[in-house]
Amino acid sequence: MSSKLPEHVTEWFTKAADDELSIRSLLEHKDGAPGTVCYLNHCRSGSGGI
Repeated sequence: MSSKLPEHVTEWFTKAADDELSIRSLLEHKDGAPGTVCYLNHCRSGSGGI
């Protein structure tokens, strides 16, 4: 059995890491719209989004 993850899974992990970086920046600098954090959290939870 191969331990290599399918490409779509690694792409999702990359996008999730980018989203987490954005969320951390928005929360730390407090210069962004809070709706962005809510939207990204909603997407990551599997409840919808892109």
